[in-house]
Amino acid sequence: KGDAISFPDIHQLREFYKRENIWAKVKEQLKQEGKLTPVNKK
Repeated sequence: KGDAISFPDIHQLREFYKRENIWAKVKEQLKQEGKLTPVNKK
């Protein structure tokens, strides 16, 4: 069995993202770079 790539437990990863508020930071960065454009939801 190779150990080239390993992924953390998805629940731990989600908890970490939530705790560190990472997605909000990433989203803001992408908006500033013009790579993410908001979609108007109806």
